[in-house]
Amino acid sequence: MKINVRLLCVQVPFGKGNGPLIISEDATIKNALDGLSKNHNIYFPSEQVDKLVFLVNNKVENMNYKLKDKDELLILHTLGGG
Repeated sequence: MKINVRLLCVQVPFGKGNGPLIISEDATIKNALDGLSKNHNIYFPSEQVDKLVFLVNNKVENMNYKLKDKDELLILHTLGGG
């Protein structure tokens, strides 16, 4: 199946990783991250994954969420400050 991925506030070159991603029918968000690593050389270290927020079709989901064909996965990095 094909999903659309958008990366915002994630430390990758601008535009890299954005666009369609082919994944298996029973794939989760974690599987999509693995696909980005394997197919686009975009790696998410475990300490960074804990700071990511995932939106599927504009709804917050966790890494075990099963994706569906034509879903839009938005990956955001939480920001902090003081």
